[in-house]
Amino acid sequence: MTLSINKKELLKEFVDYNCESCGKIYKSEELEIHRLKRCGSYTLNNIKVICERCHKDFHANEWGWIKSK
Repeated sequence: MTLSINKKELLKEFVDYNCESCGKIYKSEELEIHRLKRCGSYTLNNIKVICERCHKDFHANEWGWIKSK
């Protein structure tokens, strides 16, 4: 299941266009909806609104592309 463009926009508005990972304010098109559980559904307890960079960093770390400090 995917989210409609309208629902994605409502979620971005809900967080005041702030990335829930780094806290910076972004334009709507720079934010993405990320599922916390890979195969989970788009429920409020399983999603975060994050910027493109944090989204890439999250997956890079998840897939082992970034070494832990």
